[in-house]
Amino acid sequence: MRSGWLAVLLAAPALGLGTTARADAPRSSGAIFAQRPLPEGSVSVFGTVGYPGITAGVRQGFQGGEVGVVGGFDYTRTTFTADIPARLVLASSDRWIFGIGLRLGAFGDLGADYLDRINRPSAGLRLGAKANFDVRLAPGLDLFAALTTPVELALTERGEDRYGLRAGGGVELGVADDYSVGLQVLTGPDLVHPRGGRNEGKWMLGVALGFGRRFF
Repeated sequence: MRSGWLAVLLAAPALGLGTTARADAPRSSGAIFAQRPLPEGSVSVFGTVGYPGITAGVRQGFQGGEVGVVGGFDYTRTTFTADIPARLVLASSDRWIFGIGLRLGAFGDLGADYLDRINRPSAGLRLGAKANFDVRLAPGLDLFAALTTPVELALTERGEDRYGLRAGGGVELGVADDYSVGLQVLTGPDLVHPRGGRNEGKWMLGVALGFGRRFF
């Protein structure tokens, strides 16, 4: 009987230390926007809402970078999108990371023109390149800046080609074990080339609020 109580007393501090370690574990960010790639073997799922659309996706980390799948809907143009983005780390330290990314995808545009008068029904390819800089201000808190070049090339008889440049950034915060919230703002010009029409320049703005969770 005495040996049983002794085992309980010896185990209690160990259990307490395990509970404390989990409670004091640093919150992790990077499930949504943060440009810091996921660790090798980690997976995240995320969703965003904002202007001009909504997205949902999955990210998979590997050594030195990550790859993902993202689907979206732009309600200003009634356009459905699907992309495969990939990112690689070029330089890093304990506090910051600089990387580049590429994206390949497709789109289907239903042609709504209530906010975009030159928009026409079309379908085609989505391409893009990206440079990003991420700074970890504190455990679970990332501040990032990004420069992207979104391109849409219509493969249908009707529609328009779009060549864009976006600059901006945002912040992402770990709010609980493996959960993150974040805000991203990107803005910049688009050159729109309608089939059978004149080129037109537009200034674009994108604002997105996201929620995500990391696994492993």
